[in-house]
Amino acid sequence: MDEAKEETSSNHEEEYQPQNTSTISLNDENFDKFNENKRHRPKIDEAEIDRKMMEFIALKEQKQRQSVVDLNETYEVLPQFNEVPDDDQEYFKHLFLKKLKICTEIFDFSIDPLSNLRQKEIKRSTLNECIDLLL
Repeated sequence: MDEAKEETSSNHEEEYQPQNTSTISLNDENFDKFNENKRHRPKIDEAEIDRKMMEFIALKEQKQRQSVVDLNETYEVLPQFNEVPDDDQEYFKHLFLKKLKICTEIFDFSIDPLSNLRQKEIKRSTLNECIDLLL
């Protein structure tokens, strides 16, 4: 009975033919090309990546500090649109552009959400006023 099992298993192994014979083997020329290309790739220098990240973070923080200085200069309490006389269209345009500039300021709430509260409130009220004017 053991002989029958061995014959059946050996016959079964001989009958098995892989369906796809075009696969790349380890000794194939393409594999060698792949390894050669891999050797010529630049090595990743983790210290260089860390240095670049620190430069990026420092630059981002510097821009944010500059932005705060600019905010203090540009965020002044401006008159409401309805306080502008109807005959002074030039002043109205100038005021509208100033308010649009305030509306374009971007605040970073991730660092300190409670910083620049005055500027944030001025921007909020200015946005609402511009929306009311347009609607």
